Amino acid sequence: MTWYAGAAVKLVGAATVAALLSLGAVGVLASSTPSVSALPVATKSTPADKAAHKAIAKATFDAEAEALGLSSAQLKDALKSGKKVSELTKLDKATFAKALLVPLTRNLQALVGAGTIQQAQANKAIDRVKKGHVPYWNGKHHRPKK
Repeated sequence: MTWYAGAAVKLVGAATVAALLSLGAVGVLASSTPSVSALPVATKSTPADKAAHKAIAKATFDAEAEALGLSSAQLKDALKSGKKVSELTKLDKATFAKALLVPLTRNLQALVGAGTIQQAQANKAIDRVKKGHVPYWNGKHHRPKK
């Protein structure tokens, strides 16, 4: 056998082995279960989601104004002038959050009853306040312009 023939046999043999190994690896990967750490695919929000978010934000804002003893317009003006909710109340953050829960729960239940939002969305907003989030506590945060 010439050295050309020997090299050709080795080359064809190596290529065959590589192809068979890759087929085996593909088979193993195809039969494996998906990873638990896989990230969920982001979906675009629907107009209904956006409307629900706006309704929750308005209900929360109105409840915060009520807890402060102000109208929504007065709270809006105060925030626009640079005031913080922490400056508008004499209560500490935890106590104010508890006071905010009463009107917030009432406002959100009205939205659930009207079919504007779902109960799970209302529960999520209430839980957020229970965990200590008070909107505008440190003032109105402006988004940078793009």
